[in-house]
Amino acid sequence: MDPDVERGALSQVVYGLIFVRDLTDPRVAEQLADAIVDGRTFAAPTADLVAAVDSALAKQRIPHQAVDLTPHSEAALLAFFGPLRAAVTTRSP
Repeated sequence: MDPDVERGALSQVVYGLIFVRDLTDPRVAEQLADAIVDGRTFAAPTADLVAAVDSALAKQRIPHQAVDLTPHSEAALLAFFGPLRAAVTTRSP
């Protein structure tokens, strides 16, 4: 995945969490997964959002430009991405 596309997609996902206090609440992952699969909330296509989350999980790294958008740490976001990815999988055709 192109690094710029990945960074942009991750920034969109992370931006959706700026007002979320508790990333361990399973409802947060479910709601964000619904928005990702729905395809109407984000500018990036669903496939790019999913690929970016997968890449971040594989690398265990999120570009600082994305992390800096939220009050959450990189570790907290990566921990959230696991349940998010699982929720997306259950919603995908």
